[in-house]
Amino acid sequence: MKLSVPALLVSLSLAVLSTPADAHSRRSYTPPVGYVSVDNHAGVPVTVTVEGSGARVVGAWETVRFATHEGEISVVATYSQYGNTYSLTSREVRVHGRRTTALTIGAPESGKVKVVNDTGVAASVFVGGRSYASLSPGASRILTVPLGKAELTMFANGVLVESACVEVRPFSEKTLVAEAPAFADLVVSNPLPFAVDVMVDHGSKHRVAANSSTVLPHMRVGRVEVEYERLGGYAIDEELVNVRAWSGAEMTVNTPRTGLVRLDSDACEFVRVFIDGRLVSLIEPFAETTLLLPLGPTVLEVRKLEGTLVERSYVVVDPLRTTSLDFGRREGDRRVSERDHDGHHDEGRGDDGEGHRRPSTW
Repeated sequence: MKLSVPALLVSLSLAVLSTPADAHSRRSYTPPVGYVSVDNHAGVPVTVTVEGSGARVVGAWETVRFATHEGEISVVATYSQYGNTYSLTSREVRVHGRRTTALTIGAPESGKVKVVNDTGVAASVFVGGRSYASLSPGASRILTVPLGKAELTMFANGVLVESACVEVRPFSEKTLVAEAPAFADLVVSNPLPFAVDVMVDHGSKHRVAANSSTVLPHMRVGRVEVEYERLGGYAIDEELVNVRAWSGAEMTVNTPRTGLVRLDSDACEFVRVFIDGRLVSLIEPFAETTLLLPLGPTVLEVRKLEGTLVERSYVVVDPLRTTSLDFGRREGDRRVSERDHDGHHDEGRGDDGEGHRRPSTW
């Protein structure tokens, strides 16, 4: 059937009016797709997020192309270090439809250094002499430091507790831990009227004058064994002292639990010395010896080798004074005295009516 021209125009108009709405939408304008090509020259895997495309991990020296829409879009690259995520780059790029925009990601211009404060007190961190951070006890921090060699120092209580020269590289992990000092001061107070020698952990002797105090520097932190003795090597006491990292320790010399008795023999032969009937020493002719004895009264006897009594004295052993006994002289010159450790002494003559020599303080 043939239609006239007017009829054909009417039919076409009706066809247009009857077209569904979704057909119009399918023919609506869609922006062309653009691309971003990311070259990872950072040297480590990075996570790249492209607006309109999502996030992907781009391996070291790998190139990945992201499909996105045209226009200004954001590109963010991050990396992981010390268990944290850090931004490597964040920028806006112009993307054109059906074209590829290239983007190269390089290594950062700084590195990370972790510092840990295990000193037990507040600490300050310096890089190249410039203050970088303050750390509370037990705290840690990750510093951003320029690449290359860096001199890192940490101070606590005004004391240098850690120092290191580190080579800072991109993505490398350097950790600097500051610990409490391994040594501290030990203050020894001596209230005794004579000087004493002090040894720590069986080390060298340190002399502490009478009625004074001495600082022993650079002692090992922790429990140390302290021994002290009279001059001449006569032991007084020993004890364990806890030297703390920052405050050190203080100790006081105890009063001796023993005393000294000095014997000066003018006899021309060997003699034996007995204390309360017990043999304690053998003295050569014209010799002197010093005995370390328990405190309190005691009976001291000097006998020749065959047993003949040379001297018998009652002696009171004092912790702070040295008792001196001379024997073997002529009868009129025999003497018993008590001498303190400053060289002073009290002399006594005579006996107790039974032939016993006695000190003047008897």
